[in-house]
Amino acid sequence: MYTGLLNFTILCVFGLAGLVVAGAQGILKAGHAAQVERPEVVIVCRARGLRRFARRLVLMLCGRCALASGFTQQAAISCNTGSYEPPPVSFLCSFMILKPGHNREMRDANLIAIDSNALPWEERPNEKIGRSLFRKNLITDEDTGMEIRLVRYPAGAVNPTHTHPCAHGMYVLEGILVTHDGHYGPGHFVWFPEGSVMEHGATAERDVTVLFITNKPFEIHYQ
Repeated sequence: MYTGLLNFTILCVFGLAGLVVAGAQGILKAGHAAQVERPEVVIVCRARGLRRFARRLVLMLCGRCALASGFTQQAAISCNTGSYEPPPVSFLCSFMILKPGHNREMRDANLIAIDSNALPWEERPNEKIGRSLFRKNLITDEDTGMEIRLVRYPAGAVNPTHTHPCAHGMYVLEGILVTHDGHYGPGHFVWFPEGSVMEHGATAERDVTVLFITNKPFEIHYQ
C-alpha cells in the first residue's frame, strides 16, 4: 500500500514539474523574442537554470543518476534550440517503479585486508632452477581459482622455458624483472597470455619482487 501511495505521489509531483517546465517554455520564447540582438545569452542563461532545477528535482525524488542525466540532457538539448518538450511519460515512469528493500539487493561480503609485511616468506625449492624461490600467498578465489601472491626471485634465478594453462601478470615492486622479451623495472606490469612460452626471473645483480596474479588455478609445465 505504501509503495503504491509513494508512486502516486511521485507521479503527481512530476506532473507539477511538467507544468513548471511548460511555463519555462513560454519564458524562453518570450526572452528569445525580446532579445533579438543577443538571443543566445537569454537561452543559455535560462537553460542553465532549468538544468539545475531538473537535476535537483529528480535527485530529490528518486536519487537515480540515470534519470537525472537523461532528464537534464534532454532539457539542455531542447533549451539550446529555444524550445522544450517534457520527457515522455514512459521515460519518467520507467524509473518510478520502486521495490521494497531495493537498496538491500547487494550480496553481503566481508572485506579482506592482509598485512603482507607480517607474513613470512615461504621458501619453494625449484629443481629446474637449482635453487629456491620465495612467495607470500595473499588470496585465492574459491570460485575461479584466481590467485594473488608476492614472489621474490633471488639474484640470478630465472625460471627456464615453460608454459601455463592460465594467464598471469607480474607487477614489479623491486628490482628488475628479466623475461624472454625484455627487462622491466619497478612500476611495470607484464601480462603473460595463457599458453604462451616464456621465461622470467631476476638479473644477476639483485633480487626482484613482483605481485603475481593469475586468472585461474596455477600450474607450470616446463619444455
